[in-house]
Amino acid sequence: MQRKPAGRPAVIPDPLESPDPAAADFQTSSMPELIPIETPEKEQKTSEEEVNLSEFVLDLPDPYFDLTCTYRETCVSCGSPVHYGCTTSGICAMCRRASTIGQHQRDARQGLLRQATRMTRNTERNFPGPSVGDTVAVPTADPDRARGDSRNVMAVVTEVLDNGLYRVGNEHGLLGRALSRNQFTVSKHRFLDVENVQRDKELGYRTFFPKLFFEGYFVLIFSGPKI
Repeated sequence: MQRKPAGRPAVIPDPLESPDPAAADFQTSSMPELIPIETPEKEQKTSEEEVNLSEFVLDLPDPYFDLTCTYRETCVSCGSPVHYGCTTSGICAMCRRASTIGQHQRDARQGLLRQATRMTRNTERNFPGPSVGDTVAVPTADPDRARGDSRNVMAVVTEVLDNGLYRVGNEHGLLGRALSRNQFTVSKHRFLDVENVQRDKELGYRTFFPKLFFEGYFVLIFSGPKI
């Protein structure tokens, strides 16, 4: 059996290029023309048929808040335009938000006042205020106290003011400013007399304590008995 000589492969005919009479008729046939469908023109309202909503007042129930919605053109607070579907308050969203913030601030202020009143009442119950003639111990400020000085200064209450403050003094003079209840400690015994207080002389807070302690400059020196 003889083999065919090797060479170029046989050309496979393309079926699209084959002279098919049906395909030729399909390519040459023309598509039918589409007939446009005429749509009727929409009826347009004339200016006489248009309804002006600004001439009416809409009274619609609110499904959420059960309120009555009244048509308003502007906000009653700032004058900005308001949608006709707003609430009966007639204010815009910005003014409503500002009103809510103001209400929260007022509530916070009232809460702070109630808290301050409660704290003051508890302080008065736990630490009763002294009366005129009671001896009190006023703590010395650290910058005004020398190393060998006492931590407290004994004074006597000379006056009780209406705002809950107290005036104190001793034989050197009156303290220039009034003190609150938490700035001193009441002594159980009265060993200072109010009549001995020098009322015609007022001392500052920084000069009231050095008068008693000599500012730490004068030191008691005892050399012993002479032989």
